Amino acid sequence: MHSSNSAGDYIQYDIEVSCPSCRSVADIKLSKSRDNPGRVFYKCGDCGKFLKWARPLERRTRMVEEEEVSREGMDRMVNELKGISMVLKDINGRILVCIIIMVAILVSMTMN
Repeated sequence: MHSSNSAGDYIQYDIEVSCPSCRSVADIKLSKSRDNPGRVFYKCGDCGKFLKWARPLERRTRMVEEEEVSREGMDRMVNELKGISMVLKDINGRILVCIIIMVAILVSMTMN
């Protein structure tokens, strides 16, 4: 189903929504209520139950793309943190070696 907006182009909605109660394909309706005038929703044509408010496909696609970008950013950040962790472990190892050398020098100085 398509719904026209003020810009003159169309908004597309998912047409394959099934009723969780009876598994029938839902009808797409337009709300005439005072609280939600003109809002698109799904209603079961067989059992008559309200199912859910419809969201335009474009909006859901954009939200999925934003989530994928967020996941990619998170993956990059995790990889960078792993690299930083490896560098810190290397630095800690070098510091430990320096401390051992300094202790050995101090011990050898006190023995002389």
